[in-house]
Amino acid sequence: MATTTLRIATDVATAREFLRVSMGRGRTARSITDQHRDNLVAEQDVGPWEWGEAYTDIGSASKFATKAREDFERLTADLADGTFGASGDILVLWEISCLARETGKDVKLIDLCEAGG
Repeated sequence: MATTTLRIATDVATAREFLRVSMGRGRTARSITDQHRDNLVAEQDVGPWEWGEAYTDIGSASKFATKAREDFERLTADLADGTFGASGDILVLWEISCLARETGKDVKLIDLCEAGG
């Protein structure tokens, strides 16, 4: 007789999104709402998750931008000081290029994610 083991997940990771859209020069961009919808679909393949507060950045990610990227800076600070969440919590990005246009900032954020588990 075959034995069947049923594993019941007791801990569901919390997922927090980084949603970013550039508003400028008439270019069509993926809206924050569309990004979130796509992330919900992705959860079906790799979830389940509980959804935490999202980080939202609207504006240029260029190194020449004049407006501060407050939620990007908040995300980086939260990862650095441990307030992002518990080890195993998830940062969901619609597209990696939405982080920053400066390689050093992307690498720093990835290093912080790895350090936080």
